[in-house]
Amino acid sequence: MSETPEIPANPALSPGFDKARRLSKILVFVLGLGIVFIIIAMIGVAIYGASPDLQALIAEHSRRTIPPFSWGKYALLFLAAVPCLLALLYARRLFARFAEGDVFSLGTIALMRTAALWIVLAGVMPPDPFTLVIGMAAYVAAYVMAEARRLADDSASIV
Repeated sequence: MSETPEIPANPALSPGFDKARRLSKILVFVLGLGIVFIIIAMIGVAIYGASPDLQALIAEHSRRTIPPFSWGKYALLFLAAVPCLLALLYARRLFARFAEGDVFSLGTIALMRTAALWIVLAGVMPPDPFTLVIGMAAYVAAYVMAEARRLADDSASIV
């Protein structure tokens, strides 16, 4: 009795893509942890802001002085967290597609553009030049992927 070999999700991909597939699965897990961490942190900040008793308790047991609570500061914190959360969410969806072997589809390219856009926005507030450069590089890479897809389609139609 012979075993049937496992058929990859995209038969056009080389066997060398298996390493990228494994790394993508790891990234899906890590990015998922990041999403959960940001949501828990946002909930914790909201609970802290809504509870004067909790603020007093933390101030009592803190070794450092805690500045007075200000909803304006925390609103800015939430505004800064939203692009980070969305960047992680779209990047997770992108790497999930890579893990499935879906590399040059229109949906994958759109996810890469969207994730890159949110990375750029995450680098704007607070200003972080490194994050901005990474986001812009990913955005350009998405256009390169779109052009590669177009060339492959043109090449396939000729043959």
